[in-house]
Amino acid sequence: APVTFLVLRNDEYMILKWFAALEQVSGAPGLELPALDTAAVARGYGVPARDVSSREELTHALREAIAADDGPRVVQARVASGMWME
Repeated sequence: APVTFLVLRNDEYMILKWFAALEQVSGAPGLELPALDTAAVARGYGVPARDVSSREELTHALREAIAADDGPRVVQARVASGMWME
């Protein structure tokens, strides 16, 4: 069965920011990733991909992707930066 990848795009490398905060490391470079567009990369490899920015778009895109039976799909959802730091 085909697979659907859900990518949460927050324009940063949040897991490394979280780890740096945990280890009390400040100023780690390269953790802001505003140009990393996973959906565009997927499309470049011939994988159908959707960018969504609302709950309704996400619901529709996921239903459509899961129903597809001709290969993988990528759904990229924008989320707020820093939302898991607290």
